[in-house]
Amino acid sequence: MISVAARKVAPPRFPMSRDPFASGYLGVGLESADAGVKINQVMKDSAAFKAGLKVNDLVLSVAGKAIADAETLVKTLQKYKPGDVVAVRVRRGEEEMALEARLGKRPVPRADMQNNMGSELSKRRTGFPHILQHDSVVKPRECGGPVVDLDGKVIGINICRAGRTESYAVPAEVIQPLLPELMSGRLAPPVARAEAPSR
Repeated sequence: MISVAARKVAPPRFPMSRDPFASGYLGVGLESADAGVKINQVMKDSAAFKAGLKVNDLVLSVAGKAIADAETLVKTLQKYKPGDVVAVRVRRGEEEMALEARLGKRPVPRADMQNNMGSELSKRRTGFPHILQHDSVVKPRECGGPVVDLDGKVIGINICRAGRTESYAVPAEVIQPLLPELMSGRLAPPVARAEAPSR
């Protein structure tokens, strides 16, 4: 059942170039401050907690990179994986401190745990220009098939499984203008060359 009209899906606030669960996790909440970014929460038993970071610490640098805002801190941590040790320089009151944090694994959000109970989710679930949301169970490997109305008219093409009860399709009116170019063959993927058998 199509439950909402076609709409845009917003990209994540901090786009990630890699799987967020493969990146190291510090375990802090952040807020903007006059001189950079301030810690407003330290998760219990996180890398930050074990390193001795505290609420109201002002983060000056991570792994030698100056931290001007939360986005810079997030992008810096994305370069590291769980188990890596990074230097964290903070200002606490009038004192500057150098600490070391062994990054942990990002916990799976409760919403993601619930979503995954329905079926496997697509790796990409945001940032689409226009989508139709429906409640059919479409596994990621089954995407590419049509969504039809009661008259058999194609109204979209499935592109992702976004949640426990939601799948996304590209609306037909978005695809139709692209059909002549798609059918021309100019956008065909390159043909892989067959390798000579080894002896």
